Amino acid sequence: MKSIAKLTPSQIQSMQEYLQGNPSASKGKNKKVKLLYNLITPKVIYVQYSSYGVEPDGSISSEISLKCIQQNGDLSDCAENFDNMKQRLTFEADLIEVDLDANGKIVFLWN
Repeated sequence: MKSIAKLTPSQIQSMQEYLQGNPSASKGKNKKVKLLYNLITPKVIYVQYSSYGVEPDGSISSEISLKCIQQNGDLSDCAENFDNMKQRLTFEADLIEVDLDANGKIVFLWN
């Protein structure tokens, strides 16, 4: 199966805005933001945000969210697209990390 998709200017703008103003984590938390792509849904870009840290009482806190950037630039929570954790994990296993270059063009980041 071959799939060709072009990011819209609205998607690129939303990607840049999310990277510049990503959700702030509490002080002392480690946070990571990734832009992702999936061959199954070539017209959608995903943003995965994860953070973790140690709370004052010594407990470990963590948060992970997966957002969808539609072609019109709208950002939504992707969790509602899955009926259960197995579906979500299967989908996330096929995500490929991407980034924007200095010219706003998408590039794939290969491990």
